[in-house]
Amino acid sequence: MRQIPIGNSDYQGYARIDKIIYKMDLGGGEDADIYFKFTSDPSIEPKYMGIYWEIPFFETKATQESKNRYIWKSPNYGTYTFNREPKAEKGYKETYILNTTGRWKLNVGAGGIDINNTDDPKHIYRFKDGKLASFCPGNGGDTFRIVYSKGKPQYIYNATKNEEAMRLFYNSDMLLEKITFPKDKKSINIRYGPCDTYGADGASKQGGLYKSVSSITYTDGTVEEYKYSAEDAKGRKYLTSDGKEGERDVPVNKIEVFREGKSGGYIEWDAASGLIIADSGGVYAVRNPLLDKLNPEYEKYEFYRKSVKRTQESRISYKKPEYKYAEIWDYNSRNAVKITQDPNTGEQTRISYIGTPGNASMKVRKIEKKLANGKNWKVELSKFYNDKGQLIREINSRGDIKEFMYDSNGKHRKTIENGLTTYESRILKNGNIEICEQDSDMQNRIKRIIFPDGQECRIEFVNKEKIIYTIYRNSHPVITYYEIK
Repeated sequence: MRQIPIGNSDYQGYARIDKIIYKMDLGGGEDADIYFKFTSDPSIEPKYMGIYWEIPFFETKATQESKNRYIWKSPNYGTYTFNREPKAEKGYKETYILNTTGRWKLNVGAGGIDINNTDDPKHIYRFKDGKLASFCPGNGGDTFRIVYSKGKPQYIYNATKNEEAMRLFYNSDMLLEKITFPKDKKSINIRYGPCDTYGADGASKQGGLYKSVSSITYTDGTVEEYKYSAEDAKGRKYLTSDGKEGERDVPVNKIEVFREGKSGGYIEWDAASGLIIADSGGVYAVRNPLLDKLNPEYEKYEFYRKSVKRTQESRISYKKPEYKYAEIWDYNSRNAVKITQDPNTGEQTRISYIGTPGNASMKVRKIEKKLANGKNWKVELSKFYNDKGQLIREINSRGDIKEFMYDSNGKHRKTIENGLTTYESRILKNGNIEICEQDSDMQNRIKRIIFPDGQECRIEFVNKEKIIYTIYRNSHPVITYYEIK
């Protein structure tokens, strides 16, 4: 089980920043976020973006962990375990099945590895020579091929539409300097500079060995700059096995972000272990018994660490010093709960997640609140999911019920609130639709819907960001809600 990521920390306790650079159309109404990832994980070797940075989309891989088990690190950076089946599927040497839901199958053949969804066989990822070679998001989606040269991704090709979706360019140091998206005529530019940080030994500087991203120019022209530095040793907080805090001096690395010349915040991490120490919002305490061999508790808890060697388990506490009340975080195999306390009122919020494996894993199950002097938790919101991990029902503290309906392809088609239809897709079999006048901002936007049951929905477009929906029954408004894009 995984610790819930906190602030600028990932679930292991490493510093992490995600920068979404593009939303790639996959066809069939699906899309994929392409993003850069910064990580202080010292096990990540420098590749085509220098030290600390990578593109998770191209890092997806399937690795055989043992004779009967494969691990798949997916494009969304989730990790999935497959167990070997007694009999291989026809045309393959070996077959493995997802150990939680069984909804994904991994087949090993002479040409590589195929991973596909058992409910939708067209949803498939194909690997060759250890790299993702092609993929399709499922029924109705397009098929894509990824072309590499000297181990580096060169372009993503939409084989269905016979067009390039994305192309990558490298500089003389073979570092990624530009990405173009031909369909939208947009591009991303990356610049590099020496990285003046400590290496894993906590002593030598890396600037003479490696470069790292110094700036990114996004598709809208926005520029972000990054400055790296090796700081003087300072106290790193850590958590003991019983949750108490300790502290020790460690060599520190720092990244600072600048937007339009102004600081956009910083993160500091332990140079030797890679574990986060602080950011511009506060300080962290981390206990990672498997990865932090320099923790002063390591020898004392050697037996414990051996007993849980299959997990990558962390405990992370994020405390803002200006808060009167500390935030409390906890997650383990028996308890997937986050508790926070309002710094001004003392009111606590408890969010329960679905801690078991499956398609709804780590989605919110229940939100509860308790006053500062209260004894009992009060349920504010409960959420329910189907076996595909889609939200199908919400019930709030007033007893209001909101239901969500999907078509056979998993697309959201209808929302019903307390028996009234508050949303329905434009594809209506028996409804009448009036269309707004076309203009540059609101082309073919629905202004008024008459549902088959006589309900009416009037839609007011306030601006590009805000839309007001009002549901009428017998000409009287009964529900009004807003959509902020």
